[in-house]
Amino acid sequence: MAPFVSPKPIDDAWRKKVGPDGIAWSTDGIPFLTSRDGPNIAVVTRAAVFPQGLSFPVGQSGKTLYLMISGTTFAMQSHVTNLRLTLHYEGGLSEPIDLVNPTGIGDCWNQYRYHDTAANGFENIGGRSGPAGSAQVADLTRPVAVDTEAHLLALELKPGAVLRELRMEAVANDIIFGLMGATILK
Repeated sequence: MAPFVSPKPIDDAWRKKVGPDGIAWSTDGIPFLTSRDGPNIAVVTRAAVFPQGLSFPVGQSGKTLYLMISGTTFAMQSHVTNLRLTLHYEGGLSEPIDLVNPTGIGDCWNQYRYHDTAANGFENIGGRSGPAGSAQVADLTRPVAVDTEAHLLALELKPGAVLRELRMEAVANDIIFGLMGATILK
């Protein structure tokens, strides 16, 4: 019997959604500016040649910041902060958000591909199996078999405050996560 080999992570289904304007709409109806070809993810990790942290200028205000994040984590990084997002507002206010596996972030690329993080929606960026996104799932508290996925995080913003910058940092060892997109709902 041949050993089980996990299918390679892909984002083919996501790239097919990119329109001529460079916008792709998630199954949940969230628009993200993205790339049909070439690099489309900014990765952080403590374990490789990628940076441990990245900052992204924003300069906008709104109700909700939607992030599309994809990556991998392992069972030994369970119940510890894997990834830290920090919202830096104009005027000096900062808000750290710790994403802990398996409640706030989960594995998106490994061999046992299940969306099992009920706090987040998801987009099935691989598209080889499973629902296209969380809008097609009635109960996110139960594991959903998917292909390569990206988590859709909805972060409430401070009313009337301008979000100056988003910072993303790898906190745990043996994880790699990347930002694929950000959108602010006005």
